[in-house]
Amino acid sequence: MKMKRVKSGTVHNKYTNTINNVEFTSNEVTTTTEEPKNPETPQKPQTPEKPATPKTPESPKAPSTPVKETPQTPTQVATPIQTPVAPVMAAVTPAPIQQAAQQPTQQELPQTGNDENAGAVAGFAGMLLAIGAWSLKKKRHA
Repeated sequence: MKMKRVKSGTVHNKYTNTINNVEFTSNEVTTTTEEPKNPETPQKPQTPEKPATPKTPESPKAPSTPVKETPQTPTQVATPIQTPVAPVMAAVTPAPIQQAAQQPTQQELPQTGNDENAGAVAGFAGMLLAIGAWSLKKKRHA
């Protein structure tokens, strides 16, 4: 049961519940609600002091004219001339052709635990069969 407080003070709650024309009286519950606290009034903030007026700046000075520099012309660097050299041909003898080596056989992973899987599968199937039979039996008796 849910109650809402309307005002502060002490309240005595008691109710009578009627079922099939039989009255049942509840226990008396006494609750107390305190008076709401009045909010404190805030203090008036202090007004800040008026700042002093800043000094006026002196009259601005005219900027001086920048000095223009003329860029220097780059000097050319003399590159030495190289004469081409004739390529040297070396006598190369081809290596003898060898027969292709036999390709290594493909490695296989070891087959471990294959014989034991059949027992695990049979056990899992038996468990499923038992659960199904139990659920059918339960539906017939319900």
